Amino acid sequence: MTLYELEQSSIVILGFGVEGQGTYRFLRSHFPDKQLIVADKKNLHDIAMPDPVSVMVASDANLQCYSGAGYLSGLPHCQVVVQSPGIPPSLPELVAHRERGGMITSHLEIFFDLAGTRNVIGITGTKGKSTTASLIHHLLREAGVETVLAGNIGAPPLENLAESQADRRRWVVECSSYQLAQLHCSPHIAVLLGVVPEHLGLHDPSVSQAHHRDFASYIAAKETITRYQGPDDILIFNADDEIAAQIAQRSRARLLPLSQKEEPVHGSFVRGGKLIYSDHGACEKIIDADKIPLLGRFNRMNVMAAAAAAHAAGASSQGMSSSILGFHGLPHRLEFIGEASGVFFYDDSISTVPQATISALDALGDRVSTVILGGHDRGADFSELAATLIQKHLRHVILFPPSGLRMWNSVERQCSSIQSIPTPHFVTSMQMAVDLALSCTPQGNICLLSPASASYGMFRNFEERGMAFRNAIYSR
Repeated sequence: MTLYELEQSSIVILGFGVEGQGTYRFLRSHFPDKQLIVADKKNLHDIAMPDPVSVMVASDANLQCYSGAGYLSGLPHCQVVVQSPGIPPSLPELVAHRERGGMITSHLEIFFDLAGTRNVIGITGTKGKSTTASLIHHLLREAGVETVLAGNIGAPPLENLAESQADRRRWVVECSSYQLAQLHCSPHIAVLLGVVPEHLGLHDPSVSQAHHRDFASYIAAKETITRYQGPDDILIFNADDEIAAQIAQRSRARLLPLSQKEEPVHGSFVRGGKLIYSDHGACEKIIDADKIPLLGRFNRMNVMAAAAAAHAAGASSQGMSSSILGFHGLPHRLEFIGEASGVFFYDDSISTVPQATISALDALGDRVSTVILGGHDRGADFSELAATLIQKHLRHVILFPPSGLRMWNSVERQCSSIQSIPTPHFVTSMQMAVDLALSCTPQGNICLLSPASASYGMFRNFEERGMAFRNAIYSR
């Protein structure tokens, strides 16, 4: 949509979280007196807002708010719905809005409409998005390229969109499957990491409207990162991931594969303990693998992806190694919290799927004696995780309900009479979990929080869960 079309349309902002608030601030900055509708299940007084937004809302005479059970009742009175990513598109009211000819768009789609796609690097995948996006942003800044980190990790991009059409900044935009499902365009440079089941809600009785109908629709949403690309665009993808590789085969973009198994002629790979970037066979070293300041083989892929994207966006290879060395990992991602009573604590609260927890256990190696697991149950298959827990001879598993019980049942089903299995401990608070870890983990060993489950129910999000873990350790 153009600014003129936005000005001429009646608009409801559906969902007033961070992105919805960003949309509101953008619209108000351009149309101070325009009538706007905000709709959210929560009362606006219960929604976290920074002071500038709360002050604007409180004094806005041209803002109409719908909340509670009837929060969707304002849709028939508008032409355009700006839908926040967390709102399922299958809601009957949204379906009815489309059927009567109404338009549904999103914050990110409006951004692309106004800014174009040429200067955008988009990043998606089930895991590693935030680390990769942050590292791309870091590498570009270190190379002197003006850049903005936005999307699912940074600020909503419309808030930073300059009015000047001469804006030549590089936009590094982390895109969730929810955001991508709403788009009808793709960035010039796309980064596609691994894709595994998450956010589906297909087996979760507490999810009344699954955002993605099935895994196929989740994959389809992820594929939007490249679906609208052409031959002049670039797709950087994890060639070792089956689904990412299949998506790449359907892409029309120029492909830059990343692999830890093969050596693509044009792309990135690992050879002799070094991360290599190859431009049609002309190889340059990115960095020695053992010098990467991020733990785990999976982070090699993130570093290769970031280096390839920064290179494609104009950053020189010269000095890239030192720039990577200067990058600090993000919180709650295999983050070393500290040592207490001889036990070393690592926070990997971001791991909300079994595959991520398996990767975390591989990254930390044999010193992991205790792992804290469990949380909100999305119906994931825990069989591979259970086998890993047995194979690695972990001594203790500390388990949160409700998924923790299913994890333990999976361990018991897989063990044989001759195998030693971890001792299970069932807990209902983070303080209880940390106290148990201190009492049962041998000195010099690691206690890892890597839940393989979402946080909802006991915690609002993975950040709150990680902070509870940190606070429980520090309060000792």
